[in-house]
Amino acid sequence: MSKRVHRFPLFSITVSFHLKSTSGLMIWRGFTQVTHIKLSLFSRQQRHACQLWAPTLLSLSPFLRYLLWLP
Repeated sequence: MSKRVHRFPLFSITVSFHLKSTSGLMIWRGFTQVTHIKLSLFSRQQRHACQLWAPTLLSLSPFLRYLLWLP
């Protein structure tokens, strides 16, 4: 009985590895871009909320000081 040795061509292995690493890189780039977009949207929303609430808090501060009996 002769044993058959299955050999894959080097080109096939190289292409397979390249495709896997390329798809992994594309997934990583997509993940980092999505994360960056989410973070930038969060910071915009946070700034917008601060812009909306800051005048309200400033106008209420004398009233809050009165309620809390702060000097």
